Amino acid sequence: SGHGSVGKFVFGTTEDDHFLTHQDAEWGDKDLEWIAIDACRVLNNDDGDVFDRWGTWFTGSDVFNGLHQILGFATHASDVPNRGDKFAYYMTRPWYYGGAMKIKDAWFKACDETESNRVSAVESVCRPNDAEDDYLPGYGSTASDSDNPNCLSWTPHTC
Repeated sequence: SGHGSVGKFVFGTTEDDHFLTHQDAEWGDKDLEWIAIDACRVLNNDDGDVFDRWGTWFTGSDVFNGLHQILGFATHASDVPNRGDKFAYYMTRPWYYGGAMKIKDAWFKACDETESNRVSAVESVCRPNDAEDDYLPGYGSTASDSDNPNCLSWTPHTC
């Protein structure tokens, strides 16, 4: 959670610079499956270039080398202290309250409850492994890793 802008977000350190961009990110590598970036405009696609920024084969980066999804915001977002709690709850919700939700649906539901007139978004691997419908392990099905996806999807959701 923090500050962001189109295609990058801010860290509170000046190790190299304050920003993490797609050129810096090597998230997948078969270790990290999903990343939620609770920051403004990181997944903005107003210019149609979200895949150029975060797509593996376009940029030559390792962003989706094993990564399944990036969850974030396409518009500005408020600083909400309980969004992460809500997100985690919906991914792990007991069956008697409706059961666990898919990761992207849990992100959208948490946004619905913490934002108004904002757009959250998810960028996912759609081929060769369909990661758009992933659940957390132990709560439903999870796609296998893809180290060279040939399709990404971008799904916006108005909160």
